Amino acid sequence: MTELVERLKDGATIALVSDAGTPAISDPGYRLVRGALDAGCRVLSVPGPSALTAALSIAGLPTDRFCFEGFLPARSAARRKTLEALKRESRTMVFFEAARRLSETLDEMAEIFGRDRQAAIVREVSKIYEETIRGSLGDLAGRAEQAKGEITLIVEGGAQAENAATELAGLTVERLRAAGMGLKQASDLIAELTGRSRRDVYQEALQKSGQRSDSDESEDA
Repeated sequence: MTELVERLKDGATIALVSDAGTPAISDPGYRLVRGALDAGCRVLSVPGPSALTAALSIAGLPTDRFCFEGFLPARSAARRKTLEALKRESRTMVFFEAARRLSETLDEMAEIFGRDRQAAIVREVSKIYEETIRGSLGDLAGRAEQAKGEITLIVEGGAQAENAATELAGLTVERLRAAGMGLKQASDLIAELTGRSRRDVYQEALQKSGQRSDSDESEDA
C-alpha cells in the first residue's frame, strides 16, 4: 500500500477495483483509501453495482431503516455471540455470507432470532444466475444446502418480527381458547411453536382477554 500511495503522490492515477461487488464495502480496500486521504491525495468514486442496495431493493422487507453487518465471524462461537447481540436490532439487517457457511448461519439465526423471522437470500445479484429466495429463517435454513456464488442475506428487524409475532400469537391464542383450551395452556403451546417467551405470550394474552393472572391460574389448575 505504501508503494501505491507514493505513486499517487508522484502524480499517478490508480483505480481500485474488486472481483465482485463495490470496492471498499466489507473489503480491505478502505485501507488504501485511508492511506491516500492521509497523504493528501484526491479520491473519487466511480459508482458501480452494489449487492447491498440491489438486494435490499428486491428483498420485500422494510428499507426505511437498515444496518449493514458485512460478513459474520467464520467461527461458530464468535458468530453466535454476534447474533445474540443483534437479536433485538430493530432495523432490517444486511449480511454478506460465504455460500459454504450459509446453511449453518441460517440454522443459528433461526435458533437465536426465531424461526418465524422473515428473510431473503439474494444470490449472484446483477449476474446471469441471479436468484432470490424469500421466507422465514426456519424455512430458508432447510433450503440453503446447495447455495452457490455471492450471497447477500437480508433479515427482518427484531421490532418488525416481534410486532407480527405478537399479532399472530394473539389471534392463535383466541382460537385455541374458543376450542376449549385454557389460557395458560394455549399461551404455552404458542410460545413453544414460535420460540417466543412463555411469559410474554401469556401476559399479552391476559391483557387482550382482560383476565387477571391469579384467576386464570386457578381456572387452568
